[in-house]
Amino acid sequence: MKLTRLVSATRLSEAGFWKTSLLGKSLLAMPEPFRPELVLAFDNERGLPEIYNRALDGCPEDRNILFVHDDVFLHDQFLQYRIAEGLGRYDVIGLAGSRGSDPSQPSWGLAFDAELRPTGWQKPAQVQLSGAVSHVPRYSDPATPRTLHPAPSLGGYGPMPMECDLLDGLFLAGNASLLQGWKARFDERFDFHLYDLDFCRTARSKSLRLGTWPILVSHGSAGSFDTEAFRHAARLYLEKWAPAATAERPEARGSRLEGGSGSESGPEPKARNHSQEPANSDSRNPPSPSDPTPKTQHPTPSASGASP
Repeated sequence: MKLTRLVSATRLSEAGFWKTSLLGKSLLAMPEPFRPELVLAFDNERGLPEIYNRALDGCPEDRNILFVHDDVFLHDQFLQYRIAEGLGRYDVIGLAGSRGSDPSQPSWGLAFDAELRPTGWQKPAQVQLSGAVSHVPRYSDPATPRTLHPAPSLGGYGPMPMECDLLDGLFLAGNASLLQGWKARFDERFDFHLYDLDFCRTARSKSLRLGTWPILVSHGSAGSFDTEAFRHAARLYLEKWAPAATAERPEARGSRLEGGSGSESGPEPKARNHSQEPANSDSRNPPSPSDPTPKTQHPTPSASGASP
């Protein structure tokens, strides 16, 4: 089994992160032998893509890498095994996403009007949602023990595992050597909003497979879509991907069945010629639970970035 390096950025101080953030509390609750390696950026003011790219560049080739928000509580203490399982099937995994969504919309599931204000979910006939995420209050109260380990309140979007076009950025995991070899990077023109969808479209343009995987987490945010910051990112995103959006509209696509679900899919990535893959790409062998347990490191980056 490949070990996992977890990357996260937070506006909180180091002490505040471990005391109040959902991610910090869940990592402290995780037995050390099962805890991923940690790359944490505290007091951050820079965009997540910059932090994530730096971490990806510095990640050993023999690791999986997880990009996760600081307001996510990791309930599954066998996290590294779940990630290895998911990456045995897909190249990038997430917890929620979709296929067949409208590419002219800046979302994997929500619909927006001409002024880029949210109007609800995209029509089910056009998009197949996938995954499940629990939602809880963002920060725990150190004075109230019951808030330190939030009880999951699971909300389901659709069937999983499922191959997807787009994944939500609260939790994205991939094989480090595969992402490095195929130069699947985050666009640093984005700050926080829509860097995730942009990354997914970049990954799919390189024929990488994306999919949802069942891993239990609780998220402390429902998102902030009706803001000027989001609309600014949305305009950038739609301008960047406008040429592809026309070809990817639902009415221009054929359908593909997966796993007998009968649901409509988005365009399937072209099959990679594995004989031409980069030398450091992963063979995606099934994980083995007998491999050594991880060591934990707590490097503090010299620069800081933004959190959700």
